[in-house]
Amino acid sequence: MSFSLPFPFYQRVTDQADQIKFETWMLQAGSEIWRRLLAVIPSEHKMSEILMHIARLDPEPLEQLMLAMVTDTAYAQALLKKLG
Repeated sequence: MSFSLPFPFYQRVTDQADQIKFETWMLQAGSEIWRRLLAVIPSEHKMSEILMHIARLDPEPLEQLMLAMVTDTAYAQALLKKLG
């Protein structure tokens, strides 16, 4: 299995974040985030390519993108155009 983070660090993050007590919140937020993402993906980009780029983002740019999808869709779309 290949990870962009060193495996011990990945394992620490997973141990902290992947817990059953967070599942309800993830289920509730996930569909809304997905709807917002679909609304800002630039039409000239393939969804699969955008998702690949998002998956490879470091934590700070990922957080910036997620916040922009909620608060400033024009900025979120500009960020996504830079990825593709």
